[in-house]
Amino acid sequence: MATDGPNELQQCVLLGASYVQRVVHALNNRFSDLPIFNAAKHFSPRNYSSDDSDRITNTELCLERILLKFQYTEEEKDMCKGELLEFTETLRHECENKTIFEAWRICGSNLEWHTNWPKLMQLWQKNYTHSIKYSYL
Repeated sequence: MATDGPNELQQCVLLGASYVQRVVHALNNRFSDLPIFNAAKHFSPRNYSSDDSDRITNTELCLERILLKFQYTEEEKDMCKGELLEFTETLRHECENKTIFEAWRICGSNLEWHTNWPKLMQLWQKNYTHSIKYSYL
């Protein structure tokens, strides 16, 4: 009994890929805030890349998603971007390997953090509250 081995295998691979794409699409539709949860990694030093270039690129992308979600003005966006690199490096050193929740417990009540990075601390608080709200669903 002869079969079309490679063709059947290729069809299975394509079918599997199509299925996975549909599952991802369905999840994204069902959980529309999923990108914002991924962007929250900016405030979670545990997720920081050890590579400086990757870390900078990732934090800039995450910040863009969060700013879009919370509809910041251009002026507020510029202020956040101005605070970003120093804030991220300080957070990485002060809260190494901490989650967003652990890092917030350390930094959230620290007046120096609110003085040095007022816009990012405000954004972090909004994002933190948003994350808690949806983590119980």
